[in-house]
Amino acid sequence: MALDLDEFLLLLLRQKDGCTSWTEDRYIERILRAHPEARRLTEDILETFPQQPTLDNRQAAWPRPAVWPAWRRRIRNIAAAVLVAALTGSSFLFFSYREDRLYASTAPSPEVTLQLANGEAIRLGDSNRTIPVKDALLSTNSEMLRFTTKTAGGPPGYNTLVVPATHLYSITLADGTVVHMNAGSVLRFPFAFNGRSREVYVEGEAFFSVAPHAQQPFIVHTPQGDVTVLGTAFNLSTYGNRFMLSLVSGSVAIAGHKGAKAVLKPCKAAIMDGAGGLLRETDFESEQVLGWLRGQYRFRQQSLREICNVAERWYGVTIRLDNQELGKLKYSGILNKQEPLTTFLDKLRNNGEVQGYYYDMDGTIVLKTHR
Repeated sequence: MALDLDEFLLLLLRQKDGCTSWTEDRYIERILRAHPEARRLTEDILETFPQQPTLDNRQAAWPRPAVWPAWRRRIRNIAAAVLVAALTGSSFLFFSYREDRLYASTAPSPEVTLQLANGEAIRLGDSNRTIPVKDALLSTNSEMLRFTTKTAGGPPGYNTLVVPATHLYSITLADGTVVHMNAGSVLRFPFAFNGRSREVYVEGEAFFSVAPHAQQPFIVHTPQGDVTVLGTAFNLSTYGNRFMLSLVSGSVAIAGHKGAKAVLKPCKAAIMDGAGGLLRETDFESEQVLGWLRGQYRFRQQSLREICNVAERWYGVTIRLDNQELGKLKYSGILNKQEPLTTFLDKLRNNGEVQGYYYDMDGTIVLKTHR
C-alpha cells in the first residue's frame, strides 16, 4: 500500500481534531500497521501536540522548539500534495474533442514581484538567487521566498508580495509561518515581528501554516475582517469581495468589520459577506477547498461564471460570455492547471451549451452559445 506522508500527515491532524469518518479511521489503522514511517509520524504528532491549543486556553502546551522544525519541514510540502481525504463521489464532465481555431495570446506572463517597504521592486524569477536588501537577505526560487532578517529592532516596515495570474507561490515568514499563495493574490508582511502580535495583510487566497507563539498572536487582516490565531493551519479566500476561512487544525477567532464574530473549530468554514457582516459557519470538503495547492480546482454544481473566474486567474486571460444566462449554468468537474487552457475550453464546448469560443480583437476569450 503506497503512502504519501504529506497527505497522511493532514489526515492524522484531522483525526486528532475528531474530523475523520469511520472509513478514514480504518484506513489510518491499516497504514499504521503497514508502514513504520507512518508510526514515527504519529509519534511526532503526539509529542508535538500534547494538548490542543485554543484561543480560550492560551497557556496550552505548544510544540517544543526541538520538535517544531521537523513539523514545519513537513508542512512546507503541503503545496505538492495536500488533499486530506479521499475524493467523494461526484459526476465529472469529460468530453471528446473536436478541432476549432483559437488564436493564443503571446503576451509574456507577469512575474512574482516583491515590493520592499522603501518602494524598491524585485522580480522573483525562476532561478535560485540570493538577494541582499537593506533589512534582509533574500533567498528565492520559482516556488518560494525565504529570508534572513538583518535587524530585529524598530517598527515593522511592510513589504508586498504580489503573485499574479498563472502563478502559485509560497513564502516563509520571519517566525517560521509558511504561506502558500494562489494566483492573483497579495500579501503584505514585515521582515521581523517586533510587537505584541504578528500581523500580515492578505487579498486573494492563501493557505497559512502558522508557527505557534503563545505570547504573540498571529493576525491576518483582510478587506472584510481580521483573523486571530496562535498556531494552526487554515485556508483563507477573499476573491471577489467574499470571505471564506476553512480551518484544517487549531483554532481561530474571526472579527468582521461590521461586527460579525466567531471562534472556529477544525473542519468548519466561516463565510462572511463583502462588508464584514452576516457571518455563518458550515462544513467544507477538503478536496474542493484545498485542491488549488496542487494545481487542481474541483467544483461541484458551481456556475460557469465562477469557474471561468478561476480559469482567468490560473491562465492569465479574460473570458467573456456572450449571454448572461450561460454564466448561470451549473457544472461539476476538475480544472487542472497543468493542462492547457484549450483542454478546458474544449470540454465546455462539447458539453452542448457552449457552441464555441474565439479571441476578440483585444485578446478576450468569448464563449458563444447556440441562442
